[in-house]
Amino acid sequence: MRILQIIPGNIKNGAVVYSNFINNEILGLQSMGVDIEIFFFISRMSVSGFLKAKKNLEKLIESYKPDLIHVHTGSTTTFLVAVAKKRDIPWVITFGGSELLGNHKNGIKWWLRDLISVFLSKTSAVMCNGIICVSKNLQKALPRKSSKKSIILPRGVDITIFIPLDKTKAREELNINTNEIIVLFSLNRTSAQVKNKNLADKVVTLFETKYKIQINLISLIGYSEKEIVLLLNAADALLVTSLHEGSPNIVKEAMACNLPVVSVNCGDVNERLKNVKNSFVHTYDAELLCDSLYKVIKSGIRSNGREVLLNQKLDRQSISLEILKLYKAIIDKQNVF
Repeated sequence: MRILQIIPGNIKNGAVVYSNFINNEILGLQSMGVDIEIFFFISRMSVSGFLKAKKNLEKLIESYKPDLIHVHTGSTTTFLVAVAKKRDIPWVITFGGSELLGNHKNGIKWWLRDLISVFLSKTSAVMCNGIICVSKNLQKALPRKSSKKSIILPRGVDITIFIPLDKTKAREELNINTNEIIVLFSLNRTSAQVKNKNLADKVVTLFETKYKIQINLISLIGYSEKEIVLLLNAADALLVTSLHEGSPNIVKEAMACNLPVVSVNCGDVNERLKNVKNSFVHTYDAELLCDSLYKVIKSGIRSNGREVLLNQKLDRQSISLEILKLYKAIIDKQNVF
């Protein structure tokens, strides 16, 4: 089976960088013997970049001759595949969040950009052969005709990397004081307004005023995967205040490390944490989030998140099997939806 993966990427220090969770998914499929070729779509916001990418993608499709194309995230990336695919090759889209729900950035420029992004995503959804939505709210955001050819399948977690470690040893490696209260915040880039850091800051300020305990709120920006694993084990809790999410990987990674989570009800978080002990899901109420954070920190107890994650079959191996089943069904033109 030959699968062409289309991935939005960026150039950093002369090299292509892209999401760890997409790389993780590809590694899972390759471990099952799937032949994968990757095409990185870099210049997504310029006409000249789009036209160049279209030409290069057409050449790659002709030379690689994939059995199926899998495009990650919507907007211009899926639209690129829609216009570049000349041959009768089936293709699948994975929708992860903002391409269907918007970025919530301020200003007319971003409002217009979101409008175009959502339009292109929904247009491409009509044209593709199958859709993977990482959460139910994304499936609901699709046009009815498109939702009928979609499945809900969250991204998987590599449970051989995200593992529970001794908290004290993790702090020693990170040079964090043993007595310091560490709360992680799910901010992956400073411009991500959708993560709603204002509410997180409000929760921390309220916590420190109410309980006279100081918190070190660490935003997860610029850390390596190894450092994030250590932080998930060194921290006292993960705080999530996003305006919207799909299926946030950081929550599942926290579960894999048995780190308690305090979150607003966004994406599939409530479903993921339903049976997780010492973790809480609330509305966007700073007081409730503050009090739940105190309960977690006061208890000092880790969660049973890893056990729940495995019961939900959200490890990389299980998710890769489901993706492989979808690939085979679409290639063989079976009705799986």
